[in-house]
Amino acid sequence: MRNVYVAGKTDDWQKVRKIQALLIDRGMHITFDWTAIIEEIGPRGGLKGEVADDFRAQCAENDREGVRNADLFVMLCGKGLCGTLIEFGMASILEMPIIVVGEPERDSVFFELPEVERCPSIEDLSDFLEEHFGLVNVNVED
Repeated sequence: MRNVYVAGKTDDWQKVRKIQALLIDRGMHITFDWTAIIEEIGPRGGLKGEVADDFRAQCAENDREGVRNADLFVMLCGKGLCGTLIEFGMASILEMPIIVVGEPERDSVFFELPEVERCPSIEDLSDFLEEHFGLVNVNVED
């Protein structure tokens, strides 16, 4: 397991970056970093009417490819997760391991799929990755 996609609400892009950094420290490769676009255009910049439809379509394609190329999918929970839940659906159809971080706004039977693991919070993620996936920080200096 080397490639990971991290999904979350665009408003939470900085929290997603924290998760990405934690995964990178464990030798993981981010398949697509959508947070760079959000940092540039703002969390609301991708809404219909704010940017061109072809730009939105390219963003969706990049996200889909990011999920498709991942070995692990990590989802940061929050309120209003429309796109995040669509990405979760893509990952679940591929039956890749999924980590749901935090409490979802609404529970779903899909969170009970065998490939889904739940981590209570970002703060717990480091220990969770080691305990459940054997992923340890490879960037620790002695």
